Amino acid sequence: MKIRYSSLIFILGALLLIAGCSDNRTVNRLSANKWFETGRQAGNANRWNEAIEAFNKALELNPKYAAAYYNRGFAYASLNNYKQAISDYNTAINLNPRHALAYYNRGAAYYYLGSYNQAIADYDKAIELKLTDATVYYNRGSAYYSLGKYDLAIADYDKAIELDPKSPAVYVNRGVAYDKLGNMRQSFDDFKAAARLGDKNAQDYLKNKGVVW
Repeated sequence: MKIRYSSLIFILGALLLIAGCSDNRTVNRLSANKWFETGRQAGNANRWNEAIEAFNKALELNPKYAAAYYNRGFAYASLNNYKQAISDYNTAINLNPRHALAYYNRGAAYYYLGSYNQAIADYDKAIELKLTDATVYYNRGSAYYSLGKYDLAIADYDKAIELDPKSPAVYVNRGVAYDKLGNMRQSFDDFKAAARLGDKNAQDYLKNKGVVW
């Protein structure tokens, strides 16, 4: 099942410049912010290696820059380097234990490594920290599905649909989970909903089954 990374990809780093100060520490922090912005712009253009190099420079100048660790982690994850991504998310969380997006994206990285229970624990924490986007529940539902916990998966897909009723992928995944439980009526209803929302795979599936949506 496709897992979603946060759509809130790059958060802005905190402004660390103190007006009127000109000591080396302030100059370094200003330079760190410039490198961070360079990395952020590279990431927004999907130039992930360039982004990583810029975040490296920012962290050389300010080793406690939680946002730089988080964004570098996202860049590593975008290159499918999930272990390195997790390492950076760990540091971001150590520096800022209430960094909900770091928990969210670390959960996605754990999912891709097949560590579904750790992924669920991170999604739980993200929700506890009030990150209640539909994709959090969608992703946690997919982790439950991968563990064969179809009832829990359906409960999370229900919540995701409540928050975003226009996402066909959630209906498809819930339909598959219902199918696993032998509830074909509900499964077809979900595939019909996805088909009406324009999901081509759902439309083809129903067409092959001779079902009109």
